[in-house]
Amino acid sequence: ESYYREILQGAEDSQLTARVNKEIQEGCAYSTYLQWRFGKQKEERKAQQIWQEYLSEYEEEGKLLPWSNVDESQKAKPEKCSRILTTSLQKKLQRFSNEKQFTMSLLFETIWGLILQFENNISDVVFGKTVSGREAKIPGIENTVGMMINTIPVRVKVSENMTLIDLLEQQRKNDIVEV
Repeated sequence: ESYYREILQGAEDSQLTARVNKEIQEGCAYSTYLQWRFGKQKEERKAQQIWQEYLSEYEEEGKLLPWSNVDESQKAKPEKCSRILTTSLQKKLQRFSNEKQFTMSLLFETIWGLILQFENNISDVVFGKTVSGREAKIPGIENTVGMMINTIPVRVKVSENMTLIDLLEQQRKNDIVEV
């Protein structure tokens, strides 16, 4: 049962505190996670090599709003832009992902990369992806309270005559959840 429901049902502070304390006890100490994380010195050096290779030859500077060389009078005023993913379109995307064996996450990351490429008129773009950081093989990690997120780079590089399927396969091959 969620905390929200308990609050809506009028749970006492003491009841909520007891529940949180119980969940904390069932988790591991955050310090255990930090010891695990920072105890991976050899792996960190290997990870650095992997990231350097992954980002080698990246020379573009992509911006969400490429206004650096535009006269003030020519700049468009920021507007709210929203799109609703209809149930119908969601089902089509899910069906496509399932048929081609791509995750929805990979599909949307690739689409976001294509949008950034289009907006910046470039064919190679890198953006940050936040991952959970809870991959540690520590008992109780899923119940641990604490910031364990990490942001990793996602590179979307399109070459001439590449199809969307080719690009998605390339992204899947290069998908690094966390090193």
